[in-house]
Amino acid sequence: MTKSHKSSRKQSEPRGRWTALLVIPGAAGVVLAEVGQWVSPEVTTFLAFFGLLYPFSFFFLVVGTALRLVNGQWLKVLVPAAILLWTAPQAGRTWGGWQDGGEAEGDRSIEVMSWNVRQFDRYDWLGGERVKDDVLAVIREVGAEVVCLQEAYVADGFLTMRQVERAAGVEDVHASFGRRGDPSRHFGLLTLSRLPMVRRETLRFEEDPGNGCLVTDLEVEGDTIRVFNVHLSSIRFEASDYEAVRRGPDAEERARLWGRLSRAWVKRAEQARQIADAVAASPHPVLVMGDFNDGPVSYALDQFSEGLSDAFAVEGSGLGATYIGDLPTLRIDYVLFGEPFVPTEFETLREELSDHRAVRAAFKW
Repeated sequence: MTKSHKSSRKQSEPRGRWTALLVIPGAAGVVLAEVGQWVSPEVTTFLAFFGLLYPFSFFFLVVGTALRLVNGQWLKVLVPAAILLWTAPQAGRTWGGWQDGGEAEGDRSIEVMSWNVRQFDRYDWLGGERVKDDVLAVIREVGAEVVCLQEAYVADGFLTMRQVERAAGVEDVHASFGRRGDPSRHFGLLTLSRLPMVRRETLRFEEDPGNGCLVTDLEVEGDTIRVFNVHLSSIRFEASDYEAVRRGPDAEERARLWGRLSRAWVKRAEQARQIADAVAASPHPVLVMGDFNDGPVSYALDQFSEGLSDAFAVEGSGLGATYIGDLPTLRIDYVLFGEPFVPTEFETLREELSDHRAVRAAFKW
């Protein structure tokens, strides 16, 4: 071996070790996140955690693979490149604008909006009365034909249903609230529509009365579409939990945080299957939207992968984060669609009037 070849090999060895520090954890994270979509958290919650880390794992894998290409490490590119090809559909759900929505067959159109409004700031987290009015103003300005709200609080002396109806410009409402006998839990789901409602159904989660799913059939030019307004179980972190995350939790706090995460993952698994079964049984074209409280690469979202697509994956851009909080990169609010709908627009609104951003989508079919 010549001196130049020996020198070249010595120089490439450190570069190879650095790329391994990116490729190995990135590949492991991506693979575990993929497997976590197929294995229910009811079996193990360990895999679900890697779905939250998927954007970072994918980024490490892409950068490490690119560096290996630049360094001429051709053989070491084969495995990570294969993993990247395998995970491309999930990358498309994580970063918007990767997927092709196809061509609409007709000229009918509809615009929808979904927003977890956090009880219209009932407890003055952000400013109380002003925020409530601003939320209604945004709904009015968007002017969508269908508006799905989660964590809506409507009660005399705070906000009337008529005020909400006027803001959305509708006369027809489908509502389901939590424990009516307990004012502290009297919030839930609202579907507002400018289109005639011809059927209403509520899918309830007994263990989570404030969550659930509204199933609403709407008449559109002599046809019927079915809208699912979804709110899956949240983690229910308390102020002390967020504080522990910010400063670094001790052993006892880690156990408590993991317990809350695990219980929420398990609940969402059953809830997602319940709604997905109802979606599959629909005799009408479906739109499914709302607060899923889980990331794009998760068991809960994967329950809807058969026959449904993500409007953000077609018309969105970037990570499309909808959660406003200590995990600001999370997209947990979705607008899913089945055939024959074709998305023509998708927008994550910038207003920070809740702990969620609203999402808006337009379709043709």
